[in-house]
Amino acid sequence: MEQQVRTFLIVAIMLIIGTIVRVYGNRILKYFNKKEQENAANENLILQPLYYLFAGIFIAVLQPVLCLVLMIVPTVDNENRELPWILLMVFTFGLVWLCGIFCIMLRLNWRIEIHEDGFSFRNSFRVTKRYSFEEITEINTGRAYRYYKGKKKILAISMLQPNCFLLAEAFFEWKSKKRIASNE
Repeated sequence: MEQQVRTFLIVAIMLIIGTIVRVYGNRILKYFNKKEQENAANENLILQPLYYLFAGIFIAVLQPVLCLVLMIVPTVDNENRELPWILLMVFTFGLVWLCGIFCIMLRLNWRIEIHEDGFSFRNSFRVTKRYSFEEITEINTGRAYRYYKGKKKILAISMLQPNCFLLAEAFFEWKSKKRIASNE
């Protein structure tokens, strides 16, 4: 009887999650496609890739479900099921869940807006700082562009990001305009 109740709970959880994904999945995709089109129209914006968001949502939904299923499913030896092992499992899955939440925050909050004389950088915790091109230096490592203010690293833009060359191109244009102005 207890086995049937657990099986029923697992099936019910799976059906609820399937219904939620089916009902809200299309709405979420339409919303983010609309946002992507708005961001693509803005040519002076660098964002994290969209798969960060999808991976974060997948992890944030899958980990609690997996944790619940593993807690509900009986072990081979029910008498030796101990609380420390369950807590260790919850803690381990909780760390992975936090990584998923951080991926979501990174995609939704992290951005670089390029201006004529500099750029503004907003990190994943929504702290925005503005830098002028005069106070930064750029280093191309081959896999990423790194930007420094003095000896302090401000940010690194990976070549895997969409529009990764926008800031480097804007910095190059600013340097060439400055060179032309200083020669005249």
